[in-house]
Amino acid sequence: MPDARPMTWRYDAELGEAAGSISVRMCFDGATPTALRPIVGEALEHIEDLTIDGGSTALSSDAGLVSLAALRPGECVRWRVDLGEGAARNGGRALSRIGDSVLVRQSRWLLWPTDAPKGARPELTLRTPPGVRASVPWPLVRGTRDGAEATYALDVTVARWLGYNAFGRLDIDRFEHQGAQIEIVRLDQPIACDAAGVRRWITDAADGAAMLYGRYPRDQLQVVVVPVDEGDGATYFGAAARGGGAGVYLLLDDDATADRLPGGWTTVHEFLHHGMPFVKDAWMSEGFVSYYTEVMRTRQGHRDEATGWLELWDAFERGRSGGRGLTLQQTSDDMHGTFAYQRVYWGGAAIAFDLDVQLRLDSGGKLGLDDAMKHLRACCGDATFQYDAQVLLEILDRWYGQPLFTSTARRHLASREFADITAIYGRLGLAHRGDAIAIDPSSPGAAARAAIMAPRPAAARTP
Repeated sequence: MPDARPMTWRYDAELGEAAGSISVRMCFDGATPTALRPIVGEALEHIEDLTIDGGSTALSSDAGLVSLAALRPGECVRWRVDLGEGAARNGGRALSRIGDSVLVRQSRWLLWPTDAPKGARPELTLRTPPGVRASVPWPLVRGTRDGAEATYALDVTVARWLGYNAFGRLDIDRFEHQGAQIEIVRLDQPIACDAAGVRRWITDAADGAAMLYGRYPRDQLQVVVVPVDEGDGATYFGAAARGGGAGVYLLLDDDATADRLPGGWTTVHEFLHHGMPFVKDAWMSEGFVSYYTEVMRTRQGHRDEATGWLELWDAFERGRSGGRGLTLQQTSDDMHGTFAYQRVYWGGAAIAFDLDVQLRLDSGGKLGLDDAMKHLRACCGDATFQYDAQVLLEILDRWYGQPLFTSTARRHLASREFADITAIYGRLGLAHRGDAIAIDPSSPGAAARAAIMAPRPAAARTP
């Protein structure tokens, strides 16, 4: 008779010597799943020795799923994933080895039940051999993060979204800052910037998000720093990861020095992503964050106000390129096909800017887009699913009491032309003059202008 109890399961994972492999045992309580699925399809190509406990019954995949029809109550499933040099050479960003460390996406080695119950939170116990450290984005349940055995809680976002695990000889710095427990993990390769400089760089980025939200918007943050031989002395690439917990993935030029890193666009941008709900529509998910990346770097004092307005103007100018005559909505929907990233990022940022100016001027300075961002964080920031932008805009309309957000976005998204930035700047007493921005301090919009972009005193930066 089938077990009527709700399905629960747990993982036991053990790293091999020098983090050359990871062996997993997955056991079930209550109902057993119909099948297991990889988090990404190609993961099954890398899973070896997939068997039922004892190794007597091999399991195979069909149509991208692993059938568990042969699994009896109380039995477990085992598999192994190679993390060695050979696998890393073909792994790309999904699996890479640097020195005596390895960085692997959790989608490369974890399987998930196809019929997992909503809200499932399985535990994973990770065992590491001597000399091997681990960094994962998941909340700790038992043990210590540097212990030979630690147990973590997983949620459904592990099976949906990007997440990174680092194993091996790692440089790990853990500390509390702006209300968050931050873990900086650097893979095993020398860099020019010392540990103190790396911490200053990362806390500066956290400060930018905290200035907007009142504290860093996540309780826990994993920051993975991967040294690379490129990047022109700064951060070469970044990504925000949300699978199982908040993470930021950064490719750092190994020649970067401490003085070049604070206030860098990429790092501030990725840290700000964790304040927003996860949005399907690129124009909103990237556009709103791009707008605040420029704003917060100026508010933090990394440049003066006039330079901040000029940099934002130049960014909007870059956004005029691409799109092939499509509307902003069409361009956003097919961003990876058209490669019109600048059009989508800065077209979406123009919507955020337009909304910010309207809110500040119409409310007499009582409200701004900052308040709307805080509302989204409070209502929707911890959701385990992606929102449609339209849903979030309607939430903000209800918060404001008028359809300002939906109507403004609709106007921009339906247009094949870039937003009239000159007119919006004019409402704030700003004018583009050659290679500079002229500021009219007597403009009726002067207070709104300063509230958006003016650098804050040091005392106002830390809540």
